[in-house]
Amino acid sequence: MSRYGHCFGADPYLNLATLIRQQRLSRGDKVMLVSVGLGATFSSLLLELSAGNEIPVFCNLKQYPDINQV
Repeated sequence: MSRYGHCFGADPYLNLATLIRQQRLSRGDKVMLVSVGLGATFSSLLLELSAGNEIPVFCNLKQYPDINQV
């Protein structure tokens, strides 16, 4: 929240990318992404991380070296 503010449907993915960049996840961890939107919509996604802190779709630091690690 302090870096991007509220980004509606992107919030869960930004939070996951932040956890990965901070290397706060381990192989086999389960993470639930949750989003609540306008019009009383709700969605969730449960992930089991087979590679721990490596999900290149979200935060491939080699591809995006300008991303500051927190």
